[in-house]
Amino acid sequence: MTNLKSSSIKSTFLIVPLTLAFSIACTLFPVPAIATTAEQDQSQIIMRAKSNSVIDTYKSFYCNTFMVGQYDVKYRTISFHTSYSLKEDKVISYYSGVYKTFHGKIAQHNCYYRTW
Repeated sequence: MTNLKSSSIKSTFLIVPLTLAFSIACTLFPVPAIATTAEQDQSQIIMRAKSNSVIDTYKSFYCNTFMVGQYDVKYRTISFHTSYSLKEDKVISYYSGVYKTFHGKIAQHNCYYRTW
């Protein structure tokens, strides 16, 4: 039966010097490929599109006593170079329905965006 305490001490005596030697070697001898690729990348400008999460569809509700502007909102991600704006908020369906316990009219909207 091996003594667990003595085997863990032996492994600690091996790991600590090896870790120290590895960290010293990495500090003294950096990899030159990283430096050359960084210099090359500075001369090339890459235009990347930005993205943002915007409202895709939502529902609105109104009855005799109150109205709810937006509920059951679904989002999507759009990509753009400079910016974006809401182009159109179009009602795609309109029907009678129930919101919580109130009867009224429900409109389902779809949002369209302009990007530039």
